[in-house]
Amino acid sequence: MEFDQLLPEEGSFYPWAHPRCIRRSSDNARTIVTINTDAKDRHGTIIDPEGGDVEAYRQNPVFLINHDHNMVAGNGSNVRFQNGQWIAEINDEDWDLEDEEIAKWHNKVKKGIVRMASIGFMPLAIERITEEDEEGN
Repeated sequence: MEFDQLLPEEGSFYPWAHPRCIRRSSDNARTIVTINTDAKDRHGTIIDPEGGDVEAYRQNPVFLINHDHNMVAGNGSNVRFQNGQWIAEINDEDWDLEDEEIAKWHNKVKKGIVRMASIGFMPLAIERITEEDEEGN
């Protein structure tokens, strides 16, 4: 498959995965997720965090399991841009732990079994940077 076939169209939905981005707070009461940095994802894609617009998300700040709209895990309202990256903090009481399936996922996060998260986004603009472009900079 050609790389260009993996790229979304401008304005269409696209998931972006950031490895090793989930951790627990030092008091073990919150999940902290780095949801976007300027690092390449597993497809070699970079989503410029400077261009992030989370205003629509803030209108309904829920987080999902595997982008499944039927698996609303809870409220992730504490989202901020810090040190060049987007961070979300989710208090344990903001998870929907009354839902048994969500409680299972929360437990996997707390145990460190689930260590990666992804965001869904709609790119406003796409720029392809080749290896030659990177070497020239």
